[in-house]
Amino acid sequence: LLAEIQQAYPDITESKIAEESSIYEKELMSYLDEIQARPKLYDLFTHLIVTGNVCRLMEDKQMRILGIKDFVVRRANNGRVLEVILKEKVFYDDLPNYAKEACRGKKEDDDELEYFRWFTWDGKYYNERQFIEDVEINNSKHKGRYTPEDMPVSIHTWRLPDKAHYGIGHVEDNIGDFNGLSDLTEAEVNGAILASEFRWLANPGGATSPADIQASQNGDVLPGRGEDLELVSAGAVANAISVVSQSADKFVRRLGSAFLLTSSIQRDAERVTAEEIRVLANELETNLGGVYSRLANDIQLPLAYWLMKNSEAGNGVFDGTTIKPVIVTGLDALSRNGDLENVRLFLADVTTVTALPEEVSQYLKLEPIFQALAAGRGLPSSTGNRRGVQRDRIARQPERLG
Repeated sequence: LLAEIQQAYPDITESKIAEESSIYEKELMSYLDEIQARPKLYDLFTHLIVTGNVCRLMEDKQMRILGIKDFVVRRANNGRVLEVILKEKVFYDDLPNYAKEACRGKKEDDDELEYFRWFTWDGKYYNERQFIEDVEINNSKHKGRYTPEDMPVSIHTWRLPDKAHYGIGHVEDNIGDFNGLSDLTEAEVNGAILASEFRWLANPGGATSPADIQASQNGDVLPGRGEDLELVSAGAVANAISVVSQSADKFVRRLGSAFLLTSSIQRDAERVTAEEIRVLANELETNLGGVYSRLANDIQLPLAYWLMKNSEAGNGVFDGTTIKPVIVTGLDALSRNGDLENVRLFLADVTTVTALPEEVSQYLKLEPIFQALAAGRGLPSSTGNRRGVQRDRIARQPERLG
């Protein structure tokens, strides 16, 4: 890929390519903010976590999110979407003119109409047909044909089993803990309400009048005997409530771990090190590593193609080239913070080595040591850097000769 770019632009270097790619990425992210996509993406992941299925509709430079009640899908055994039908309720006045002509006279202007969009896969393209109620809209603009990259409708799942048409949500994976926590929470609330209630029992043959007690105020003197009244409360259930609370806390901690809440994994102690929290967070993140990879392919990659084609920054820059976006997942790879931290650690290692006393450093071969340190931090070795420098020199040579 680098050779292909340098053939078109002989003077370009790897560092310049990285710089331009970073600027291009920031422009695409700014376009996401411009179309207010982040709140929609929040809704998308909410649907995924709870129901496991969601539809993302990208059209007219807008993003829409449809829940499981608004679409049906049919998949092949390998998970490829073969057929999608969207159903929405619209008013007659909201329809474009060509659609109004298709359903004229069927309903009054203030009635809701059922609007269907039907996408089918023919092996190479997705073909779209539209219907208002049972009438097909015979308009050439709305009989679309889309490649998988241009498809405006994307069906996402949290976890998709083989040979299944619909996915499974994260909540469904933990449904047992949710049911147990719900039952225990209800029992705890009922027990707390019961413990807060109390009654007085009055001796029917006693000298104390219950009516006088009820009508009296604080400090009043009443005729009667203390043995005639007895306080009855449900305070005995307090011990049972504590048992219920302890059992509920176990479910809370398990659900917190399943949903990656760091507060659920932090050790209850006075001194908790940052490294301990980091290790525990990495361990929990590993549990959803497969989910992150799937979401990268199903959500981030199609969204990247859409941005490259529809945003002003994209504007078909890479059309006709072999350049394709690659989504990297993982706690270290979701951003450049991991690579930057590796560079900082490598420089710290180099500083440690170069700070050794002269009587020690004179016996060391620094180049293989630096290569080993760079490889240990996941950075290119000095050999690779020399090759990059040589390529830069060759690329700049015509300029010097000129």
